Amino acid sequence: MTLSLNPCSPRLLLACVLFVISTSAGAGDAQLRWSGVDRVVAFADVHGAYDELVDLLQTTGVIDDNLTWTGGKTHLVSTGDLLDRGPHSRKVVDLLMALQKEAVASGGYAHVLLGNHELMNVTGDLRYVSTQEYRAFANEEPAGDREAAYAEFVSDRLLAASESLRSEFDQRHPPGYFGLRAAFAPDGKYGQWLLERPLMIVINRTAFTHGGLPPLVASLGLEQTNRALGEALDNYVESWQQLVNMGLVSEYADATRESGELEDKLTADSTGTAQEFIRSSKSDIFDDDGPLWYRGTALCHPLLETAVTTAALNKLEVDRVVVGHTPTTDHRVTMRMDNRVVLLDTGMLGFYYKGVPSALVMKNDQINIVYPKGSPKDPSALDDPDLEQFLREAPYSFDEATNSVVLRQAGRELSAVFRAKKDAPNYAKEIAAYRIDRLLELRMVPVTVERKIAGRLGMLSLRSQDYIDESERLNAGTPIPAWCASGNDYDLMYAFDGLVGNEGRTRQSMLYFGPDVSLHLTGFGRAFGTRPDLPAYLDNAELSLAPELVRRLEMLNEDSLGGELTSLLSKRQIRAVLKRRDVMLKSWPRTGLHGQNR
Repeated sequence: MTLSLNPCSPRLLLACVLFVISTSAGAGDAQLRWSGVDRVVAFADVHGAYDELVDLLQTTGVIDDNLTWTGGKTHLVSTGDLLDRGPHSRKVVDLLMALQKEAVASGGYAHVLLGNHELMNVTGDLRYVSTQEYRAFANEEPAGDREAAYAEFVSDRLLAASESLRSEFDQRHPPGYFGLRAAFAPDGKYGQWLLERPLMIVINRTAFTHGGLPPLVASLGLEQTNRALGEALDNYVESWQQLVNMGLVSEYADATRESGELEDKLTADSTGTAQEFIRSSKSDIFDDDGPLWYRGTALCHPLLETAVTTAALNKLEVDRVVVGHTPTTDHRVTMRMDNRVVLLDTGMLGFYYKGVPSALVMKNDQINIVYPKGSPKDPSALDDPDLEQFLREAPYSFDEATNSVVLRQAGRELSAVFRAKKDAPNYAKEIAAYRIDRLLELRMVPVTVERKIAGRLGMLSLRSQDYIDESERLNAGTPIPAWCASGNDYDLMYAFDGLVGNEGRTRQSMLYFGPDVSLHLTGFGRAFGTRPDLPAYLDNAELSLAPELVRRLEMLNEDSLGGELTSLLSKRQIRAVLKRRDVMLKSWPRTGLHGQNR
């Protein structure tokens, strides 16, 4: 038996599996679009949390106490990532394989979509496999594989076998490693089954996929996303197999060493095969913006991502998409972009993600969310009017040395920053910036109100205690994740500063919060001049406007601005905002779906 070859580095996994799907999996889930389905139950990212999954399926009426299908004509959907990190991945897969057969017999269906962790296991990238997951295959290691791999391990290091080498090898290949590799090989029990699973399906007018909807989906549509990407990959997998058959690379090799090293090693007789492999490995198909890896749908700012998502939804002919892959920060199912995006990953594997199981139940196109262990607490769920009222009225403690304010009321505690009028005579401009930000639905300017603190009038601005500013981010080397296919938060900052004429942008007024390093803006004391000139600092910036931002800018007028800003800005200042808006709309390029200007 040959071990599962790993012709794919992590960034190439999507394409590798797409190839297998397009060439061998058509019979597995050949139907990708379903209509007239009365009830759908969907869940995301189990990661080996078997008991939690069982509880979820029983709560939603899909199985009984004997783990037998009781869902009738229900369509059950897993959006992927059954595997890795948790202890019982094999039991999870066995359960779903059984339910798939039982569901069909009852007139229902159990759809299991590929997640990136399924791809990683199938293609031999086992970085996230837990000890318990290996242990489930300890009694099934193919005879001779462990010793053959150890012999090659020793040979590669040009050293004699030794106790220390054996220890290093066994640590890298724990008991069950080769059994798991065999089971998830393309011809193994689980590998063959997983490679028949689709990447994306549509039920009624809802799409389901693991990661998100990158521009690729808007270009290719449902069927092509699932199948036709295999054309470029065909050459990649075939050329890798040829290299193995020619003895130029080993079946045990870690293929993350592929292109660069092979280019130097291969003989003249194999140049054609090698070059085909190298060319294929550099294809755009193998980038991170495939539907199993893409996080822009979940994390990119809606003003930037709406056009990307809308284009994909239109191509798919659906109203919404349900995705996993990116755990929600509050462990609640979250809706984005006018409820067209449903984020379903609430961190079911509790000991790792600190989350809870959840399911989406759709009946007659009505969506309900089920939490078997009860709805998670959400102490931060206040909308802007409630936050404004809280900042104005809640009892507080004040640290004059740092201007920090802690407000407490009804079991809730929030942090803020206070600037007295004598220290910030233009504080009304900060409040005006907040209100314009909300008119645009930008949500980058913290909630800011007028209030007296310690007997002094000034502004009070909501502020997380764990923020870092731009100087601190640069000094720490903290990267800004490139989630978005269409620009980034800097584009939005430039547009907003251009609109309000902010000449006072500094690194200290650019604040970052949370694991997604989202950008928030303060420092508008030098904004809202009465001339239509744009801030000088934008002269050297790369400027562009996302389509959704253009739409919202076009909606601004004197009435809408006046209603929010009359007590804060003069009529001349308000008119200057609209003049700067007109300059931007006339002269700034638009951002395309791939971030390019057009």
